[in-house]
Amino acid sequence: SSGSGSGSGSDKGSDKDSASDDDDDDAASDLSDVRIRPTDALLCVGRTEDDFASLEVHVYETDTGNMYVHHDVPLPSYPLCVAHGDIGADGEPGNYVAVGTFDEGIEVWNMDVLNALEPSFVLGGR
Repeated sequence: SSGSGSGSGSDKGSDKDSASDDDDDDAASDLSDVRIRPTDALLCVGRTEDDFASLEVHVYETDTGNMYVHHDVPLPSYPLCVAHGDIGADGEPGNYVAVGTFDEGIEVWNMDVLNALEPSFVLGGR
């Protein structure tokens, strides 16, 4: 792989560069899908479908009029009400959503954390 020969080594390098460019494009696309811009509007929705319940975060891109589900959080029970708050239990600012369900207690989820498996804390309940 010293560069001597018919140049087939550079062809392989081009294939690798092309694959690397595709990976970079995919990573950039994934990052742009996750990034929330200051001009975006957010909407939290409690959703149920059959036996599955979730909290969905929708992004509305005001400049293009596009709306999509940014991420969702599985819930253990059907959501009854949703409320946004900007301060967590530790007093730190953030994006928190309180979800009341058929279960006892109100689950509070940190919306700044993607793929959270458990709420940040639960108010009330047993």
